[in-house]
Amino acid sequence: MAVLVLGSVKASPGVTTLAMALAATWPGRRVVLVEADPAGGDLAARLQVATGPGLVELAAAARRAARPELVWRHGQRLDARVWLVAAPVGAEQARAAVAALAASRLVAAWAADPQLVVVVDVGRVEPASVALPLLGQATGTLLVARPCVAELAHLGRQCTALSTGVAEVGLVLVGRGRFSAAEIAATLRVPVVAELPLDRRGAAALLAGEPAPQRAGRLRLGRAARSLAERLAASAGFAAPDQIARADRPDEAAAADAAGAAEPPKAWLASRPLAPQGPGRVG
Repeated sequence: MAVLVLGSVKASPGVTTLAMALAATWPGRRVVLVEADPAGGDLAARLQVATGPGLVELAAAARRAARPELVWRHGQRLDARVWLVAAPVGAEQARAAVAALAASRLVAAWAADPQLVVVVDVGRVEPASVALPLLGQATGTLLVARPCVAELAHLGRQCTALSTGVAEVGLVLVGRGRFSAAEIAATLRVPVVAELPLDRRGAAALLAGEPAPQRAGRLRLGRAARSLAERLAASAGFAAPDQIARADRPDEAAAADAAGAAEPPKAWLASRPLAPQGPGRVG
């Protein structure tokens, strides 16, 4: 049904947190969260579960036959709806497992399976990353960033590099910054799919595995992630929202957005044209 890859290009803006939040709040289906960060995983330690069966075992099995159902035999159930395929802690072993997973094209098989929803956390997306082929096999990619100059400058260069070989790319902004989502989207020529609140308490709870899916929506971050998950799941191939999600903005700003959002949804991540709202430029 859908494979969504999440990554960042600079610092640690909350990729793993968002991956956990989307998995916990995705509507109506079991979700597999795959930790495919070549730098090594930390979810097993955070959630106090074993690293195996996990990414190493899954990648080894996929080399023999890249069957979508392998994921159920090489992951761990976190609750009734969320399964985790954890990466090993060590970078060398994790890098080898991610490279093997990419070579097997199992992610492409997941994307073609109408029953599967998979969220893949690839950590930092770098030019030499062995995780880059996963982006080309997925249904779509979300790059997570804070709206600050340092991260946006790096993001601009990486978006250009990702413009070929990747199905769809969108941005998720975390917290507030000097530039509006409209300015960022217009300058980078990549749609901003959502703006999420900087909710440290909610992030800590999600990474500790504390809230069950039915309670995750009570967190500010959980509510914003649930809104994003519902919109992504609403149509085949991750249909785009007709407006940017702004769960952390004042009521009057959200009302203004709603008043101006008259266009119907378009193809996934192909949001309505966003023109700069001020004189500033990003980068």
